[in-house]
Amino acid sequence: QDRLLKEVTIALVGKYTKLADAYTSVVKALRHSSMAASHKLNLKYIEASDLEEETQKENPVRYHEAWQLLCSSNGVIIPGGFGIRGLEGKIKAAQWARENKVPFLGVCLGLQCAVIEFSRNVLGWHGAHSTEAEPNTPHPVVIEMPEHNPGQLGGTMRLGKRKTIFKDDNSLLSNVCVCVCVCVCEHA
Repeated sequence: QDRLLKEVTIALVGKYTKLADAYTSVVKALRHSSMAASHKLNLKYIEASDLEEETQKENPVRYHEAWQLLCSSNGVIIPGGFGIRGLEGKIKAAQWARENKVPFLGVCLGLQCAVIEFSRNVLGWHGAHSTEAEPNTPHPVVIEMPEHNPGQLGGTMRLGKRKTIFKDDNSLLSNVCVCVCVCVCEHA
C-alpha cells in the first residue's frame, strides 16, 4: 500500500461508528477495491446523527466537524442499519452527495435513505419516508415486505432470491438488472 500514488477519501456515514467491527465487511470491501484501483484509502467515519439539525443546536462544533468531514470526501457510503436514530443525517448525506455529484453507495438502509431523499427533494413528495420509520407517511416510498413481521427488529432481512416483476421490460431498471445478472452469472 506504500506504493499507491493516489489517495481517495471515503466518508462512511453510519450510527455504529464507535464500534470497531460494526462495518468490517464494508471496510474490507473498500480496502480491496481501493487497492484494485491503485488508490490509498482514507476512510472517515461520520456519526449520522452528527449531521442532523438537532446536533447543530446541541453541539455546533460536532455538527460542523461532521459536515467538514463529509464535504472533504471523494465518495460517500451509507451502510445498512436498523432503527430511526441517525436516519435524517443519512438522508442529508445522500442529498449532499447527489447535489454535489459525489459518488455514493447506499447499502440496504443506505439505499432506502437515497430513495427517501430523492423522493422528497427531486420529486417534491414532502413527507416521503419508509413505512418502517413513519407508518403514516403520505408518500410511502419504501415499504415492508409482505412476509415481514413488523413486530421484530433485526434478523428481518430477506436473504436469497426473490422474484421481481417489471411492468415494462424496456425500463431502465429492468435493463440494469439484466446487465447485473448477466455480469454476475458470467463471473461466477
